[in-house]
Amino acid sequence: MPVPLRFDLPAELTDGLGVQGLRPVHGGLIAQVYRAQTDSGPVCIKTMQELSEGLFAREANGLRALAQTETVPVPAVLRDRPTGVVLQWVEPAPPGASGSAEAEERFGRELAALHAHHGPRFGAMDETTEGHLGVLRLDLSPADSWAESFLHGRVVPLAHRAVGQERMDPAVLPRVEELQRRADELCGPAEPPATLHGDLWHGNVLHARDDRHWMVDPSTQFGHREMDLAFMRLFGGFEERVFDAYEEMAPLADGWRERIALHQLLPLLANALMFGHSCQAAVSARLSRLGV
Repeated sequence: MPVPLRFDLPAELTDGLGVQGLRPVHGGLIAQVYRAQTDSGPVCIKTMQELSEGLFAREANGLRALAQTETVPVPAVLRDRPTGVVLQWVEPAPPGASGSAEAEERFGRELAALHAHHGPRFGAMDETTEGHLGVLRLDLSPADSWAESFLHGRVVPLAHRAVGQERMDPAVLPRVEELQRRADELCGPAEPPATLHGDLWHGNVLHARDDRHWMVDPSTQFGHREMDLAFMRLFGGFEERVFDAYEEMAPLADGWRERIALHQLLPLLANALMFGHSCQAAVSARLSRLGV
């Protein structure tokens, strides 16, 4: 049922839309998301009570960047402001409905096509050197290697922050520092910087009524394509045929299975910092798989 009009929604998001009613919908873990019925049809409105500077601008720019590749379906950005975004409404599939085999395989191929769009260096896709993973700020300064961008620029600093905020045992630090020493070995064969969604867990992929998988809430960047795939495997929610279809289109380099542990360190540390989740055992297990 629609809820009464929420006049405390930022006026810069709703002025001129002719909003007739709002309904809260399941969105991400940090934003408030509504289906708004307007004079021109339904739209999606996202906002937050405690704003993180630049967050919605990065989301809007990321959606536009993904759309420009013409590879994966993403909602169009209708309005972006510091307080939120207004997006094309994408009708979700009925509750409990699973994607067809064709839809799963198509998503794998679309993801491979997205990753085939390469950038000049690892890191941000524009002049902004700061990115977001949820509300967590990340250093996306341009780098010539994935080791420099991912390990030195993100994993190690986040591990120090997690220990400093007592979200992680200090014993993790010497093990993470050892990763730096072995960075070139652990990051695998060199690959060109791929266009990534950057936060590709199942909650950021919408199975729509049209039986397609739409990407939302991106943390776009130029990075190693294995990072997106490792995020997908962390919390489940993706059929194995997605990965099989991807592999047929874009085979991965030898050793990719071992590198899953490396790339999953980032979302685990981020979850510890943002939500206080106890990720100590999971981080430790992945460090052990990496031999540190």
